[in-house]
Amino acid sequence: MEKNKKGFFGDGIEFWIGRIVPFKDQREQVSGNSWGYRYKVRLLGDYSNNDTVEDKDVYTAQVLVPPTAGTGGAGRLETVKLSQGDLVLGVFLGPDRTSPVILHGFVRTNLVEKDNSKFSVIEAFTSEIIPGLMEKQEFSQTDLPNTPTLKPQANKGGGKGRKSPLGGLAKLAGGLSNIPSVGAFGELSAGSKAKTAIRVAKMFF
Repeated sequence: MEKNKKGFFGDGIEFWIGRIVPFKDQREQVSGNSWGYRYKVRLLGDYSNNDTVEDKDVYTAQVLVPPTAGTGGAGRLETVKLSQGDLVLGVFLGPDRTSPVILHGFVRTNLVEKDNSKFSVIEAFTSEIIPGLMEKQEFSQTDLPNTPTLKPQANKGGGKGRKSPLGGLAKLAGGLSNIPSVGAFGELSAGSKAKTAIRVAKMFF
């Protein structure tokens, strides 16, 4: 069968699914010194749990962003938010399985179980990416993560309420009377419009 040499992709593009390897094995790509957004990916089918290929030697795939994310032109951009251990879908753009690119990521659910295999989902937090208010909740689904709660060891105060500043209030013009007093806060400095507003307000006191 004759191959199609007219199209850019020849006989077509080949899809793949892979797992982004730990960031410690791709410092050059995630340190901020690499061009574009690239991640090392262990492809399902190309590699196995029994191979001897180290994470630092697997495919390096470039990320393609959606049109709504922007490319950086005219300052329009959104950062890519993929993490180590993410399962992603991609294609080879070049012949002979070259130029791999990442198209999409599979969301994590709260039912994913971690194990010691090379293709297992791993914790996305690192020494540089630490948990925030949501703590270590690593999933995205219709059942949304729990909102932050008050920790038992949190500082809840000393149990003593604050007293009202009666001394300071007594020094105001008019004292502590329940009837509002004109000029209680002294002479106000403002523009003509503000002064007009003040005069109107005084008519109601």
